[in-house]
Amino acid sequence: MFVIKVPKDTNGVIEDLFPEKVLKTSLKGKEFLYKVKKNKKLNLETQYGKSVFASKVVKQQWKQIDFSKFESLFDAISKIISK
Repeated sequence: MFVIKVPKDTNGVIEDLFPEKVLKTSLKGKEFLYKVKKNKKLNLETQYGKSVFASKVVKQQWKQIDFSKFESLFDAISKIISK
């Protein structure tokens, strides 16, 4: 098993590696809420979560997204694979 840490400037939230424009993507008037505080739930009327973000934003717009902040993670994965 390998553990790869998310870069320090993300405060442990991998979504912080995405550009601000991507994080602010509105879907049917709903905003992406990924920094959910403990014991707080999504308001499904006005917000969407990580699963919807992955399937409806990242998967559909991956060609337009700048993934350069993920480079250190990709490098670490590549080193693990090559061992």
